Amino acid sequence: MVLGRYTSKQACMIGTGLTVSSMAAFHMFQPFTWVVSNTVWFSYLAVYLPMKQKSEYNTLAGAVVGALPPFIGTFAQTGLLLDPATLCLAAYIFSWQFPHFYGILYEHRDDYKKAGFVMTSGRDPEGDKTAFNQVLACTVFNTFVPVVMAFNGFLHPVFLAPFFAAQVKAFQATFEFKKDKASAKSSKGLKIASYPPFMVLLVGFTASTAYNKFKKRRDSDVREWPD
Repeated sequence: MVLGRYTSKQACMIGTGLTVSSMAAFHMFQPFTWVVSNTVWFSYLAVYLPMKQKSEYNTLAGAVVGALPPFIGTFAQTGLLLDPATLCLAAYIFSWQFPHFYGILYEHRDDYKKAGFVMTSGRDPEGDKTAFNQVLACTVFNTFVPVVMAFNGFLHPVFLAPFFAAQVKAFQATFEFKKDKASAKSSKGLKIASYPPFMVLLVGFTASTAYNKFKKRRDSDVREWPD
């Protein structure tokens, strides 16, 4: 739409089509999975987007909405929402979005201002107060989440070393962001530095979950069919 390739009507039709298609697809899994999915969809459209024109706390609302998708997969497979492993992953994603999004926001702060959005960059233009404090707190928090996951068997310990190596870069980018007063370069660096630890955790979590399920099924087969 920004480039003028789609009108608002066309975008609405595409969005509606995808929503209906997803509802049909989710019927193959646990009943009412589509309710969980549409809760995320509704929260994004009816809560997060309108808040961008009214309050800088839209970032908090967006982080909550952005952390909900893992529950869709868990509910689709198990019928449960409050799975401990999913809660850990959602907590990480929630916290991860602050350094990630602030990197985007401060790199393009002028565009957000022109669009009339009420953002943290308006009250903290140099990013060395509210933005930095939130980014640092979230980066520290996300350093411990994988440890908790590994302790509880949700993440194989082998993934901790590459995660921490990537997390060091995230801390460096955080302090560079403050030192350079949220310049476009340091903001972009903050955004880019947020990806590697997230990808390591996501790959590690997926691989560990698959291995745990394989191991559980293998042990079950051994008990059912002993030598």
